[in-house]
Parts: sequence; C-alpha cells; structure tokens
Amino acid sequence: MKKTRIKQITGNFWRSLLVLSLSAVCAGLIACSGGGSESKPEKDADGYLYVNKSNWYPNRLGDMSADQGKFAVLSNDSGNLTVTGEGTVTNRDILEADSFRFESSVKYLEGIEDGFAEILIRKGTRDSFYGKNSYALRIWPSGKIEAVRYKNDVPESFASAETGLDLTQRQLFDVNIEKSDVQNCVISVSINGAEAMRFTDEKSSYVLGKYGFFGLRNSSNGVSSELFGLRILGTEERYDAGKKTAFLLYPDYLEEDGKRLLHWEYKSDFTEYKGVRITSGRKTVAEVTFPCNSYELGDGEKYSQYYLIPVGIDGDGDRQLVKAKDDRSKQYAKNVKRIEIRESEDGAYFVYAGTDEKWIMNGTNYVGIRYGDHSTFEPASKYFPGYYDPLTIDSMMCQMKEHGYNCLRVFVLGGRREGNPGLAGDSSTNTPDLCGPYMDNVVDMLRRAHKYGIYILVNFTENEMINNKYWSKLARNASGQSILFSESGLEAKAEYLKLFLEYIKERDPKAMDSLMALSMQNEFVFWPGQQPFSKKSGDYKFLDGKTYDMADYTDRRALANAAINNYYATMKKAIREVVPEMLVCEGTFTNRGVHLDVNDPDVWGLSRDIGAERYPMTIPEMLSTDLDFLDVHVYRYGSDGDAQKIFEDNMSSMKFYDDETKELLKKKPLVMGEYGANKFDSDEASVEAGMAFLKGLQNAAMDAGFSGSLLWTHDSFMQTGIWVLMEENGEWLDYLTLIK
Repeated sequence: MKKTRIKQITGNFWRSLLVLSLSAVCAGLIACSGGGSESKPEKDADGYLYVNKSNWYPNRLGDMSADQGKFAVLSNDSGNLTVTGEGTVTNRDILEADSFRFESSVKYLEGIEDGFAEILIRKGTRDSFYGKNSYALRIWPSGKIEAVRYKNDVPESFASAETGLDLTQRQLFDVNIEKSDVQNCVISVSINGAEAMRFTDEKSSYVLGKYGFFGLRNSSNGVSSELFGLRILGTEERYDAGKKTAFLLYPDYLEEDGKRLLHWEYKSDFTEYKGVRITSGRKTVAEVTFPCNSYELGDGEKYSQYYLIPVGIDGDGDRQLVKAKDDRSKQYAKNVKRIEIRESEDGAYFVYAGTDEKWIMNGTNYVGIRYGDHSTFEPASKYFPGYYDPLTIDSMMCQMKEHGYNCLRVFVLGGRREGNPGLAGDSSTNTPDLCGPYMDNVVDMLRRAHKYGIYILVNFTENEMINNKYWSKLARNASGQSILFSESGLEAKAEYLKLFLEYIKERDPKAMDSLMALSMQNEFVFWPGQQPFSKKSGDYKFLDGKTYDMADYTDRRALANAAINNYYATMKKAIREVVPEMLVCEGTFTNRGVHLDVNDPDVWGLSRDIGAERYPMTIPEMLSTDLDFLDVHVYRYGSDGDAQKIFEDNMSSMKFYDDETKELLKKKPLVMGEYGANKFDSDEASVEAGMAFLKGLQNAAMDAGFSGSLLWTHDSFMQTGIWVLMEENGEWLDYLTLIK
C-alpha cells in the first residue's frame, strides 16, 4: 500500500449540492450542478481530527460479479453523508488511527424493512465493497448492532447487542481498537458515551495493519444511512493509486424534447469516478456528480463548444471536446426497408425488401450487464435504478452510422435475478401483460434505430420462460430445454412472442422495419443431464406421438432433431401470425467451443455428460428446420493457430464443409453473430494483436460466404477479459467495420 503523508488536508474536488434519491437516479435524464470549496484540518474538543470532507466516492465494481452494477447513491454535504441504496462509499485516503468517532443513523425506505448499514473500518482494499479484510460495525434501525470481521470478503460475526436506542435518529459512536499483543486486539464500541460492546479478536494480525480505509455500506436497496463528522485520533495519509486515467464514452450534444443537453456515459470498468466537470475552455460551467450523466444547458449557456472532464477520486482525466451543434441529422436514414432473404445457387444472402441491393450484417453485440446478468432494457423500479439510457443509445447509434455499422444484437430476458426482472416485471404478476416500462425501452431503441437505419437482432437469452406467476402457471413451470418437450411450454413461449411483437406494432408500426429478426435464444444447446436425455434406457414418447429408444444413439439424435423441428415450426408460425415477413433465426456456438467431436458416437447420441455439459446441433441440422438463417459464434476456445485456422476448426466441428450444408446454404444464409478476442490469451494480449485477430476472423467468415458479422461486444468493459469495439475510445471503429 503506497502512501505519502499529507501535511495539510485539502479539498481538491467540488462538493455536491445535489441530493439524489435512488428514484431520481433511476428516472433517466438528470441535470446536476455544484460548487467547490476547500476544507482545512480541524479538530473537535477532544483532539479528534476531522477527516477530509470532500474525499468520499461510491464504490462500484468493474467486473462480471453479481455485485457489478450496484452502487449506492451518495449525497455529501460538507462531509455529512447520506447514502441510499445497496453499495459502499469510501474515503479516498488512508486513515492511520486506532480511535474513530462519528455520528450515524439508518432508516428503511418506504415499503421495505430489510437490511442494515455497515461502518467499515480499516478496509484493506479501497476500491471494493467490503475492503477484502476489514472490521465492520453493523447497525439496524431497531437498535441492534453487530461487530463483524471480513477476511477475503467473507464476514465472521464476533458479537451483537440490543442497544435500546432508536438508530433511525443520529447517535454518537466511538470505536476504539487497542492491540494487546501480536495476535490479539480489543475492540470497544460506545454510543453517546456509554459502552455498548467490547470484544477480543484473537486473529487480528491477518486482517489489520495500522493503516486502512474507511467506508459506509448499505446491505440492500431499501436502506438509507447517514454518517456525520468522521474524525480520528491519528493522521490521514494520501493514497497513491498509481496512474489511472478516466475517460467518458459517447460525449455528445443533443437537442431533445425542447432541451439542450450535454450527455455522456461512464466507462463501466473505471470504478473511481466522482463525476464530470464541464467547462467552456476557461470558464467552469458546471460540476456534475456521478452517476449523473447529463447536463441541461441554460439559456445563458450558449458556447459553441464545451469540454467534459472526467473527475476521478485520484485526479482528472483528459478533457473531451463536444461541439454544441446538433448535426446528427446527417446520419439519419431516408428510407428504412425491412431485410429479407434472397436464395441463390452461389449462396443465399440478405437484401433490402423489394430491391436487389445486398445488405451485409455489420455490427456488434450491445450487451448491458449488471448484477451478473443481462440488463440492456431494464427500467427503473422502486428499489433498483434503471439501466437503459435512451440518449446513450442515440449517441452510440449516430456514431455507428457514421462509421458504416448497421446492426446491433441485443438480449431480451424473462427475468432471472432480482434487479433485472426483464419481461416479467414483478414476479407476483398474475396477468399476461409483459412489463410495460421494459417494453417501452425496447420500442425506444427500435425507434432510434429506425432513425439511423440501424437494424436490431433480438435474442431471447437462454430460452427461459417469463419469470412471474402468470407465465410460470401457463407454461406449467417449463423453462429452457423443457419448453421443447412440453405442449404447455411451447404454447406459452409462442404466446409471449406474439405479445412482444404486438406491443411494438401497436406503439410504432414503422419501428418494426428496424427489427431485423428474432433469435429464439442466445446459443441453442441440449443438456444431456436434463430430461429427456438424462434417460439412458427405455422408451420416450415425444409430442408427435412417436416413441424413441433412449438406449439407441440414432434414436436419441432423431429425438433431438424432432424437437428442434417442432420447436422452430411452432415459434415461426406464432411470429408470422403477427408479422408475416419477420425473420426467425437461432444462435449457436460450435462443437469446438465445448471440445466435442461430433463423430464420436457418445457425442452424436447426446449421451456423454462428463466434461461437456451441453451439446449444440450441427449447421445442417439447424438449417433443415424452419429457421430462416443461422447465427454461428466463433472464438479461439483455447486452440492454437491464426484466425483462419481457428475459423476452420470451428466450422469443421459443425459440418460446415459437408455437401448437405452447401445445398442448404443456397436457401439460408449464415452470419457470425458473435466473435471475440481474449486479452488473457498470449496471442491477443495487446490491443493491436486482439484487433488483428478479430479482423482475421471477420475476413475468414466473409471469404467462406457468411453474410456478415457482429462483434462481441460494443462496449461491455465489465467483461475485463475481452477486447471490445470501443477500446481506446473508439480508435478501432474504422478498422473493424465491413462497410466504409
């Protein structure tokens, strides 16, 4: 842990004047402003040193964990903190102290009585929720307190007490740590001058040094906590975090709904934002607090250009120029036609409807992720902020169009985790209605896509059923693979696909032209450990009335093919009832991706369930169904070789080069709907090598007759192991486009 002593505690950052409630953050467009002032070291009557009042920031994680996307909303009024929602706020610098004094309170938001606030003392890691190793004092509104030690982010309780106090009201806390020997320390907690708890930690040596960070964490989105006047018997040390440069995605000027707006997006893997400073060059126009990502310009703010400066807790990033001229209309599409398929002896391909003009799929996967799951269209709810940002989508699509991109693949889900309910909305819903606010965001994206001539390929994640009371009952709890073997499951999925399309069609029929296709799921597979393939003997009677011998590999494969043929025929029939021209496709990874040899009898019979847990079907099997086209996903998957060899290995594992496939491709195109490069692979460790590998895969697919490709991903920086299109702030946009 690097540190340099601060001789004078100064406030180098502005303090926020905006008090953000969780619901306000969720609402979408929020304009924020603030002023700045410096603070000087001061002590209370007992000699406790007040900690720098401006050095607080919300922790957020930049990875794919279940906590990614969570952050508490911080309001800092001269060091008096209000923290709303689940997450942690931390002081920037190291506190070298044994005694800590502060006032605190905790309340529940209306309609929920769950969770606690947690005072984190001597956090070993600053930029994490729990500090990895730390002490914590948990407090409940009821008056209960509990002492906890974290080791590697795992809590261990020491003691708890009922104080009899109303902790919804501000109380004075004193926490003292007294080291008795190398291993042991005694920790005492006093409230309003009276000791409330004392305990001995006999294993303190591996948790605590003399130094650490101080934080405040809420355990749920229903908690609002306060921390006032933190002071210490000790010193405050400046933490040297090393060189970290913050930057903003899609800085832009927009005019929307009669407002003149500056807008930007925070990069998801940079976890130390405090906000953004807006200047006209010499003059500071506004200072905006994270997570606010827009500013409404007033009547007196009519500069020709602005600079947006990302402010990190450890310093400022480079300023980014935004010209105050909304000339995005240059990128608008004049006439958006839906996409259809043209058959050819040389291979089927896409065209603009009613023309002979080819359309080549040229785009990316736009993947919103939080809480470890897809969140692209998530609206604000009572306890969770919204994820979907219409202005981010607009700026991104404008940039895409400028560089020749024409397609986004997106994920729509039925709800798998709290906070990302998807189409389900409230899990207790007992009506067939899809979640209105979620669907409104889908419609909004399609409208903006239509404006720019961008096409949207929607996939329905992993074929899960909509996760609420109504749909679970209708499907008789069928979800995922079981849908294919259940009349109720098939009927339920067909019904919600129709409702999905009807919702869009009713609200904006023109936007339907930008809905390029529906993919029934992200990557279709069969799971040999699930019914019916977990059955290794005896007969199985399928929905078509035919009986299959589950001990016979040929019958097992025939059952799999019967299932997908029935499934895609049923879904396509339902879809075409609403939109007769809608294309239906499916995504798949390759057998190479799960290290399977499709010529192995155990693999062909979907029988071996050791090692690989899932089985894709081959290209000719998928194209022999009612699908209009197939989306194949290609990665290195641990193999050696250049991009051409990797592509060929993947395709060989799917029977791409077989004569049967060649005949089928005369009627149905293939696209490479995902392809990616791994930062942790030695062959793609640098951004230059990663982009060259991606270009190589792209070229290999086009040379093989594919009708386009979609990069994984556009800007999902929280997937820290992959190279994304927006690396180096979009420097590679022109390199990876198929259309100049």
